[in-house]
Amino acid sequence: MNRLSFLIVFCFWAATTVAQDRAAATTSATQNEIPPLPAQLSGRWYATWGRWSQAWEVKQISKGSGLLTWWSLQSGCSFQSIPVDIEYNGHVLRLTVEDEQLRKTPCSSKFVATLKRNGNKFEGDIEHMVTGAGGSVFHATVE
Repeated sequence: MNRLSFLIVFCFWAATTVAQDRAAATTSATQNEIPPLPAQLSGRWYATWGRWSQAWEVKQISKGSGLLTWWSLQSGCSFQSIPVDIEYNGHVLRLTVEDEQLRKTPCSSKFVATLKRNGNKFEGDIEHMVTGAGGSVFHATVE
């Protein structure tokens, strides 16, 4: 093999290797990125003990917080646009309302939603404690 042929083969090999390394680095970075949450989510919750369902939503989602609206089956127990803490790791979305915020509502003493990402939807359970009536677990979906 003469020098020119060797140089051409070497340049081709080097260019291919660099391109493969860049592609691998891009793929790795893309796989480690957390898919962003939308600015708002809305869906329904379903009582696990019956056939009832009701709407709920989280608006103004940004940097670990948002505003939660929850429509209840119990008169006077709904809440609208109260602050909610949001934790999200790309797979699991956790929404928690602080006790201080819930004291402003007539019925609630605890609200924690743990939802897993399933494509464009989130599905999971909501633990909602109602003052004087105990707690309930609801199945919920949001998109």
